[in-house]
Amino acid sequence: MALSTTTLTVAEVITKAASTDSWVIYGNTGGENITGSAFADTLYGLAGADTLVGGNGDDLIVGGTGNDTLTGGADDDTFRYSYGDGNDSIADFGVATDVDILQFTNIALSNISFNALTAGAAQNITMTGGASIRITNDATANNGNMKVITSDKTFKLYLDNDGAPGVVGGSSLADFVLGGIGGGSTLIGGTAGADTLQGQAGSAGDVYVYRSDLAKVNALGANDTLSAAVLSSDGTTANNTAVEINLYDTKYTGVENVVGGGGRDTLRGSSLAETLDGGNGGDILWGGAGNDSLTGGAGNDTYWFGTGDGLDSIVAIGGGGADGATDADVYNFYDSTFSDLSFAYNGADLVVTVGPVTNYDALNIQAYNNAATNGAKIFQTSDLTFRLLASSAGPIPTGTTAVEYVRDFVGAGGVPLLDGGGGADTVVGGDAGNTFAYYADTARYIGGSSTLDVLTAATSADGVEINLYDTKYSGIEKVTGSTHADTLRGTSLADSLTGGGGADNLWGGAGNDTLTGTAGASDTYWFGTTDGNDTITAAGADASDYIFLYDVSDAHAQITSMGIEGADLVLHFTGGAALTIAGWTPGGSANRFRFEGNEFTWQITDPTAANAWARV
Repeated sequence: MALSTTTLTVAEVITKAASTDSWVIYGNTGGENITGSAFADTLYGLAGADTLVGGNGDDLIVGGTGNDTLTGGADDDTFRYSYGDGNDSIADFGVATDVDILQFTNIALSNISFNALTAGAAQNITMTGGASIRITNDATANNGNMKVITSDKTFKLYLDNDGAPGVVGGSSLADFVLGGIGGGSTLIGGTAGADTLQGQAGSAGDVYVYRSDLAKVNALGANDTLSAAVLSSDGTTANNTAVEINLYDTKYTGVENVVGGGGRDTLRGSSLAETLDGGNGGDILWGGAGNDSLTGGAGNDTYWFGTGDGLDSIVAIGGGGADGATDADVYNFYDSTFSDLSFAYNGADLVVTVGPVTNYDALNIQAYNNAATNGAKIFQTSDLTFRLLASSAGPIPTGTTAVEYVRDFVGAGGVPLLDGGGGADTVVGGDAGNTFAYYADTARYIGGSSTLDVLTAATSADGVEINLYDTKYSGIEKVTGSTHADTLRGTSLADSLTGGGGADNLWGGAGNDTLTGTAGASDTYWFGTTDGNDTITAAGADASDYIFLYDVSDAHAQITSMGIEGADLVLHFTGGAALTIAGWTPGGSANRFRFEGNEFTWQITDPTAANAWARV
């Protein structure tokens, strides 16, 4: 016999539990008590406080206006609700294996809020305007058997149990996963579907498991984390697939922490303060605006930082810290040139400021110390790629032939040697004085504020040519050559030039300079009438040396006087310049002179005699 459907309008109590037909039953304007059959019934309460029981079968139950009590019974029932339908109660939503449907007519998801589950307690669903639906059965045992249809979304509803907060798992459908009020929930969308993961206002410490096709992550609590460390299929298996998470994307709201997986992840923060942790793998981390905390973890990570990015901090790279001290990390200052950067230490942390200090844009690299492994870190600007060798205390390791920025931040003589190791380096001294190892291809040598900075070529395998007038040098007061034939020239300031061995050319230039050759090496000292008051020391001067007076004629017209002053020979020149030969003796000190445009060599036989010069 075919199943039939009967329509009935009632005004009080009707029961069709024993019927073999499906029924469509309409209540009236009063409060009705209606019970359907064992088949698929449709029950309308209309106005008044109704009690509707669907019985078995896939029933449609519509309470209508008034505060109704609804029971679906066995099988997959649908409860339909519209604005103005009052405050309804559902007694058995999602029982056992039943997948019941809660359908909202012309009500969007954004106008609905859910409270989290508490074992043995009801579930309250509230609409904008204050109306509510109360699910009175303990739904914690049947979580996920709730399908919700709104005007803009269809999804299965998963709710955390406030009594035992933990993992809330989704399905392969479009799910709505809601965390607990107490916080500490782990929200998982499941294997697929445009899921929404949402926390509760006032909660804290929820974890939202990342999946690329999530529709929305709405973290309403405090200290919430979006994590790609595990797979959303089970919430426990490690995720080694690269992910890309950009908190500027509008699908993320209120996320304070992001954790990557084991792949090469790309994590970008928003304009607020966030914590980004790349996990294992060579990750890309960009905090964006706001004062962010960045941890790359194991692997060669890249950190992006630019103008307007606030005060970011890279967590503990030194000494095997959280960021992996041995990793070849990259710090990319993507919109800055090298000249835009300034470097300083705050305790053991290196602070790299972009632009004026008053802009408050700085990257704080924790524990960037004198470990040799820090030399593997790479800094990038729009015009230069380099390594930074620096320390807040103790010596700085020797550089390599790569481009490096070598700087003494210690001061007080704490870093005696700065050795870039060659390459187009920039080497910067501290304020207490340093010794700089010379390499011909070094781009810049910058001394500190003291007068104790020494540029030495003592380890050079060949003769060197160092001209402190070159703009690659600044703040260098002393130069020491190699053991080979060197050419050393000073600046317009007071310099000290030491040949170091070999037949050297020493020219102090303007300023009161000190020139020291090597005994027996046949050094040449250059001097002119505008070169200040220079001194050739007795330490290295002997009869094998020459003095070239490059702008003085062999008629000696530019020499206004000469004589013995104490143990020294002093020659005075027009314009006030003077050359002192310390510890001079006619046969034991520098006493061979050459003049401008003259191939002959002259000696001083007796500086007090009228005819003091003799050609040799």
